[in-house]
Amino acid sequence: MKALALQAALLFPLLAFLPGRARAASPEANQQSAALPAGDVAWTPLPQFLFQGEKREHLAHFNLGKNSLAIQGYDPVAYFKEGGGKPQAGKQELSYTHLQVSYRFATQAHLDLFKKNPAKYEPLYGGWCAYAMADNDKTDINPKSFLIQDGKLLLFYDGFWGDTRKLWSKDPKGYSPKAAAGWKKFTAKKK
Repeated sequence: MKALALQAALLFPLLAFLPGRARAASPEANQQSAALPAGDVAWTPLPQFLFQGEKREHLAHFNLGKNSLAIQGYDPVAYFKEGGGKPQAGKQELSYTHLQVSYRFATQAHLDLFKKNPAKYEPLYGGWCAYAMADNDKTDINPKSFLIQDGKLLLFYDGFWGDTRKLWSKDPKGYSPKAAAGWKKFTAKKK
């Protein structure tokens, strides 16, 4: 996050020295900035492409497949009410990489929602099984086993040993702080 703030602090002053004026990201905003007197600068949010090279802290601890694919290619927005509330495989042609993690989406509308607020839709605990994380363990997930708890996506193992979502559901308020502590343990900087 500090790197992001530093980039913005360095880029904003440079925009004032560009010929003409800085342009906004949308055509509507460009029309508004075109109405400014000569020499004025229309300050706009920096475009997303400037941050595509941004590094994610603790990436090595995330549950990622080939090409840094998260959730085994399932659409993170689909799990939420606004996305239909059930797991749905994403399409390869609707892929988006956020801080070095690739996600796929079932619809363009889901992709647009994710771009507006990635932190809302990314799974907790790096995409590992929440129940196992409460036991300080990284266990792979079944993308069809999930819960939305306190507005966050939790994923669970469901296989030969059973569905850990059922175990979690017996005491979600008890397991949540344990899982957060487990994730913190994995992502703590080694001294």
